[in-house]
Amino acid sequence: MNWRRVDVAYHDPELDHLILAARPLLGEASGRCWFQRHWVCGPHLEWWFDGARPTWDRVREVLEAALRARPSRVRIDQDRLLAQHRHLAAAERIDEPLLPFYEDNTVHRAVPRSRAHVLGGVAAEELFHDFHSAASVAAFDQLDAVAAGESRLALAFELMVAAAHAYAEGGIAGGFVSFRSHAEAFLASTAQPGTVRERWDAQYASRAGELRARVADVVAGTPRGRAWAELLDGFAGRGDELIASGALVVEPASPDAVAEPDSEFHRALRGNRAWQEEVLRSASFRRYRLLLNLTYLQLSRLGVTAVQRSLLCHFAASAVEQEYEVSAIEIATGGT
Repeated sequence: MNWRRVDVAYHDPELDHLILAARPLLGEASGRCWFQRHWVCGPHLEWWFDGARPTWDRVREVLEAALRARPSRVRIDQDRLLAQHRHLAAAERIDEPLLPFYEDNTVHRAVPRSRAHVLGGVAAEELFHDFHSAASVAAFDQLDAVAAGESRLALAFELMVAAAHAYAEGGIAGGFVSFRSHAEAFLASTAQPGTVRERWDAQYASRAGELRARVADVVAGTPRGRAWAELLDGFAGRGDELIASGALVVEPASPDAVAEPDSEFHRALRGNRAWQEEVLRSASFRRYRLLLNLTYLQLSRLGVTAVQRSLLCHFAASAVEQEYEVSAIEIATGGT
């Protein structure tokens, strides 16, 4: 397919309204259509189309009208952002030019980037395009809920728990280990992991009852949680086939990982032969890893940052440990 990409430079991180204003483009698309927030050449929103409609003129008309209605007025520190972008480019294996930054409140034709070399091939990239297209439709309803006053992070928490319970071996009581792994990986990457952990633990303690109840609700079945699991189900079997054939790469476990995290939890996992040889290599775990990473992509589409996602992982793991009387570190060391 010949994809077209249009970038909308918008330096204000609050850009839900810009996404929602572009909803007509989704309805007018003659092929697949999806959007994502991105950072190469400065903060921007990307729209991808693989059909002839909407035309470039129509896309520009809709997006420029939205920019005029509510322009970004944020001044960014390009030097600080560029340092972050260089790190992200290395982590995500992006070799595009990072400069110059787009001028704020502008619309640009851009060259579609291929991720085939990262994902494992063209077939894997097509799966991701199909996912992005389906998930972008779902994102509009999810962002409508945020615009109506629902908590963005509570909504994201619901999607994470729903994915884990639906696709991990043992449901949420097994899937929570991935949340603990991703939270610990983030903590290990910070300059003061102990300080950050104390802050996270205090935040969790102040809302533990609410979070445990939310986990129980999602496990019992919420409309949004069920809908998200059903959307992911459309990619599970296809993902299984691609992973089994080697056409889809599901490493690393965390989408932001560059090297193996150095934490007590991860050292225990690396020393757990049964985990390394039986769990990590199993088809069911690789499927879960794929579908959880797809869920993380949706969180990014909704405006949840990597730091916020890591905090949600900590919340989810802690809530499951208390609600189900399980321990991630005991599982990591080979206990139950």
